[in-house]
Amino acid sequence: MDTEPKDSLILPRKVGDRFLLFVFASVLAGFFTLMSFALRERTATGWLGSLLHGLAVETMFTFAIFSLLGVVWALFTPRRLDSVMAQGFRKVLTVIAVVLAATVFTILYYTL
Repeated sequence: MDTEPKDSLILPRKVGDRFLLFVFASVLAGFFTLMSFALRERTATGWLGSLLHGLAVETMFTFAIFSLLGVVWALFTPRRLDSVMAQGFRKVLTVIAVVLAATVFTILYYTL
């Protein structure tokens, strides 16, 4: 029987690991926040462009929020944030799946 955890989020508790998480999550939070604001300023044409633009903006915003939660986790290590991070991790995996599906459909739309 398979006893390995599937798609689980492991949160570090050691100081060195938390420092690395703080640096990495800070860089990611800054990048995704800048990308989110940059995408909001652009205008999309057509219904598919509007759909993909909205999806991209929401994806960048979701990743920025998740990265900010990582920064808070690295600084304060609150126990009550465990469930929020686990839910956010599942949502990020869902967003990645949606982006992958949108990419496949976009490629199919423009090649067929």
